[in-house]
Amino acid sequence: MEFFNNIWVALSTPNENLLKLLFIPTSLLEHFLSMNIFMGILNISTSTRKKAIYVISMSIVGLLTLQFIPTPFNTILNYIIMIILICILFKCSFFKGFISTISSALVFGIVGFLVTNPYISILDITSYDLNTTPIYRLGYLAIMYVIIALIILFLKYKYNKIILTDDLDKKTKSIIIINFIFIIVILIIQSFSFFYYTN
Repeated sequence: MEFFNNIWVALSTPNENLLKLLFIPTSLLEHFLSMNIFMGILNISTSTRKKAIYVISMSIVGLLTLQFIPTPFNTILNYIIMIILICILFKCSFFKGFISTISSALVFGIVGFLVTNPYISILDITSYDLNTTPIYRLGYLAIMYVIIALIILFLKYKYNKIILTDDLDKKTKSIIIINFIFIIVILIIQSFSFFYYTN
């Protein structure tokens, strides 16, 4: 009984070490889902080996940048490396690599933003509890990943013709990139204001 009590205490109290340990499997799953988002939207097809290399490489990069580079610089570096890795592994242009990265970030950002407030309200916890207590974090991630998996399935079977090609003219590409940047900036501002002013 003592064993189960210790597990419950580790899961239900702030535990930074356990969260770091849980980062490995959640990172693998998150990068797998992220890859499926942009591969579905941009109609990129490749081998299972390249997919595995992408997921493992991005997870290692995420782990290293989380340990050694402060936030938000680690996130920016992750996105830059993600664009480069997508361009190299999946042999696509910078435009497709950029749109791939931003589309994945947008889906995760929007779903995370929409799930966070109800989750915190229903459980009557703070954003600090969500970010430091493993059981709350795992529940939040499970809900978020299920919703994202459903979005991927919906895109795959209902809207599988969303294809951005490199045949777009320079002006159209610039407009698309600028719009995506504005959306990301708005999501970042909303996320910061939510986490810093809701408690």
